Amino acid sequence: MRFGCALYKGGQINLRQAAYERDFRPVDEQCPCSTCARYTRAYLHSVVTVETAACHLLTVHNVCYQRPAADQT
Repeated sequence: MRFGCALYKGGQINLRQAAYERDFRPVDEQCPCSTCARYTRAYLHSVVTVETAACHLLTVHNVCYQRPAADQT
């Protein structure tokens, strides 16, 4: 998402916040997407405001997260 937010079971996290600077977990440990498999919250935090690629990575995660709900409708 363009605002640096990622969806997960507990709601959403804003990866622009300093709390994620040293958080080396994936966005969502249960998510099978390529973003969660390859990138940490710390990495995404470091690039979310300077690299457009970070927005693409978060979009991949968010679409993967929302897909099961969409498949049920």
